Amino acid sequence: MAYSGGPDSTALLFLLKELQTMYNLKLACAYVDHGIRSPSESRKERDLVRQNCGNLDIPCYYHDIPFGELAVLKKKTGRSMEELAREKRYSFFNELQADFPHTAVATGHTADDQLETIFMRLCQGSGPAGLQGIQPVSRSIMRPLLDCSRKEILDYLTGNKICYSTDSSNLETVYLRNKIRHLLVPVVKEIFPGIRRSMESVSAKMAMTQQFIEKTAAEKLSWESAQNGYCIRKDIFFKESPAVRLESVYQIYRQFFRRFCSDLYLKQRLPYKFLLPLLGSAARDEKNRVFCTGHGIKFSTRQQFLFLESCVVSPVKKDYVISVEIGKPFRFQNLSGTFSCSEPLQKESENAVFIQENEMVPPVIVRSWHDGDRIYLGYGRKKIKKIFQDWKLNSEQRHLIPIVEDEKGILAIVGRLFGGKNIVRFTKKGERVQSGKMLVLDLH
Repeated sequence: MAYSGGPDSTALLFLLKELQTMYNLKLACAYVDHGIRSPSESRKERDLVRQNCGNLDIPCYYHDIPFGELAVLKKKTGRSMEELAREKRYSFFNELQADFPHTAVATGHTADDQLETIFMRLCQGSGPAGLQGIQPVSRSIMRPLLDCSRKEILDYLTGNKICYSTDSSNLETVYLRNKIRHLLVPVVKEIFPGIRRSMESVSAKMAMTQQFIEKTAAEKLSWESAQNGYCIRKDIFFKESPAVRLESVYQIYRQFFRRFCSDLYLKQRLPYKFLLPLLGSAARDEKNRVFCTGHGIKFSTRQQFLFLESCVVSPVKKDYVISVEIGKPFRFQNLSGTFSCSEPLQKESENAVFIQENEMVPPVIVRSWHDGDRIYLGYGRKKIKKIFQDWKLNSEQRHLIPIVEDEKGILAIVGRLFGGKNIVRFTKKGERVQSGKMLVLDLH
């Protein structure tokens, strides 16, 4: 089972232990440290996981993601931290299942998680596939607590005096799910007290709808393998309803991705708007035309066929993103750097950037500039592009200048090495604090 040490998975652990003898269960736990929180908090959580597993005589397998790695992947791919963390987590579960065949993974998802998930997907414009929410069983994943509320879980733990950990990141509203949980759900529950049961009904109806669409698409639309992708006859494809066509495209895209994309983190969802030309009738009448170019793929018509093929344009810009940690040297481009902690200095060196320690929220990354980047300068947030224009930098030079970013946003611009200035984000008071320890980022 997936065990994080939190209340939901801790309740599941103890409940499965109670049922172990009755159902002849062989239990083991899998714990993942995502490298997001402070080392001290992670150690405390791991100690609790080890203690609970030890007390119940259940083996536990551990996997550590290097600190800051997910933040780097987030910047590189444009995907959310939650999505990347989930992908890493389930990749570890799959590895364990390969080592222990004929096993299932149990997770501690609850009815509250289900409600939050459906809300998120509704606001993101999901169709039936997304609005069916979390399923009780999907492939080899089981979710035994999906009908239990978080209150019932906490009552069980309290009544049985069971210790669990609280993940501090679950309390922060930086992440989308936490915003839904702490800001939206309480308001909706106040207006619609029975919202949980209503969303369960929505989930059941959407699941039936999605099963029908998936089955129809798989039976009626069969794509053939092509040199750089897949193809299907246009008359067969456009004969079906838009809903079936859309599902067929999603299905073949998943096959395409497994076949042609070796880098897991280049995976992107295909936006609905991107696929709109395939849902109308215009593409059906075109003999030689390219539709829907982007996201590393393209759809085109040639004679009587519709093709899904790899696109020569990479879906990810060739930017640089690296994670930096205090006390560890790093390299990028043709530069070396150090990130250290020291007492405040009266005079800054030529190239170093000095950052007030209590104004930084790790993880910290150094990356290339993106159009739209802004930095807070006390009087407001200024476009970094405007700063580069003031420095009279061309597009190639702008791309070279390192941007330092933490969890709160742009932390600093390292411009002195490239003929500009070093600029550091101001504090909330609008002025640099000159007391306490400083973090020194030095490039050479």
